[in-house]
Amino acid sequence: MGTGKISNRTERAIGLAGEHDYAVLDMREVDGQKLMLVKNPWCEGMSWKGSIPRSPVDNEGEEDEEVLPSSRDLLNSDDELTPGTFWMDLNSVMQYFESIYLNWNPGLFSYRQDIHFAWDLSASSPSSKFKSFGNHQQFRMSVASPGTAWLLLNRHFKDDKENVHPSEYISLYVFDNYGAKVYLSDGAIQRGPFVDSPQTLLRLDNLEADKRYTIVPVEQDLTQATHTFTLSAFANARITIDEAPNKYRCQNVVSSSWTEETAGGNAHSPTYSQNPQFSITVAARTPIALLLETAMEQLHVHVKLVHGRGSRVQAVRSKDIVFDSKDYRRGCALAQFAELDAGTYTIICSTFEAGQKGNFKLRVDSNAATQLSLLPRQGAGRLRRAWAKAAFEGQQRILAAPIAPRRLTKLDVFVKQVQQTGVHETARMGQRRERSMIRVTLEIGKGPERRILIASSNGEYSDSSAGVRTGEIDLSPQEVGKAWLVIERMFTPADLEGEIFQVETFTDAPDTVDIGVWRRWEVD
Repeated sequence: MGTGKISNRTERAIGLAGEHDYAVLDMREVDGQKLMLVKNPWCEGMSWKGSIPRSPVDNEGEEDEEVLPSSRDLLNSDDELTPGTFWMDLNSVMQYFESIYLNWNPGLFSYRQDIHFAWDLSASSPSSKFKSFGNHQQFRMSVASPGTAWLLLNRHFKDDKENVHPSEYISLYVFDNYGAKVYLSDGAIQRGPFVDSPQTLLRLDNLEADKRYTIVPVEQDLTQATHTFTLSAFANARITIDEAPNKYRCQNVVSSSWTEETAGGNAHSPTYSQNPQFSITVAARTPIALLLETAMEQLHVHVKLVHGRGSRVQAVRSKDIVFDSKDYRRGCALAQFAELDAGTYTIICSTFEAGQKGNFKLRVDSNAATQLSLLPRQGAGRLRRAWAKAAFEGQQRILAAPIAPRRLTKLDVFVKQVQQTGVHETARMGQRRERSMIRVTLEIGKGPERRILIASSNGEYSDSSAGVRTGEIDLSPQEVGKAWLVIERMFTPADLEGEIFQVETFTDAPDTVDIGVWRRWEVD
């Protein structure tokens, strides 16, 4: 049995040490009083003196009564009791002790199987109750007949000097997952309590015969080192327990972070495209899992794989999404896909709120080799230049400006709505104002001879609030001739008087391109 925190004054008054373990040697019931024979392992330590006596104030108005010795007091007067050993009534035990650990008899079970394992936490991030199970040891278990089984997780210690720290906890989770490994704590059919002792015991009822269950040892705040354990299973039918097999043969891990420049927020944020993005090349058709994990507990995160050809994407449409992790999840997010075709894709990692900073790891599990690399952040390695803003009036659909490269250059154009003119009725009511969908193109010529060199979003119209980017293109004076930068609006709110768009170019050298005056443009 273990006591909790006890003040020094109370320790002296009752004869018990605070936060100290005692052994129970015997139990008796005498004259209706339930008693325990308790021993302090410190033979020179204090012995039980009885509950704190009531103050004289508590006895006011009561007639003096002869105090008769209790059965406990009579037993404690036995001269044969060794130092530090005393009888204690059950009510006092419940009052002054916080925990009681009971021995149990494994011989009650006909079958037992042990499995020993080491768990290396030296390279793991600090423990969090929101972290994934991706790096946890996992096991599969089955019993030959339906019924009950017990699981015992026992933590080992290297020497007598190593003790359980009161803030280190272990537990066991059980999943009905056919013995396959799991990534998240969601869906556990049974969870044991987190305890700061070297062992934790879990009872499993109503197990189906020969069905495989997944067993996951779980920790909180264990030191970042290698720890060894024994997992024991007990049942009255033949029991089998072994390591859960890996579903995937290949694994790829990269580390990155959300910074002030790259924390773009969720897909509805106008800065979503600034989030860290990765190029992934899949060698062959394969099942695949993406696990995004951060040690920042306050972050709700999300991972998405899109058709982006391994390049940064500016805007994501529903049809671009191959698969994602659905809702934002605290600490980690998982996205799985049954069969992904070979090819090159783009992965986007985001937090729910823009501006939330923190480190993260992206892990890719698959059965085919993958190449995973962080894409340079938006505009990285390019010289940015802002040009005259493009101002639309009323229902005007298209504006164009002449663009002329001075020499061979790599060009990327970014256009974003920065202002609306005119009063919108919904704005008066505090609702979100509608914005135009736009497309940005680089074109040569007009009319029948018009040729589009590059278009934003593969020629689709995109939300102008997030900004629209053409993507990179090589331009030279000899090849281009007279070219035009064209902004085209598809949707314009009826009562909107005008919109103003910011125009920026990103080039690989200074003064390599000129953009003229914006003008009305008609497509023949």
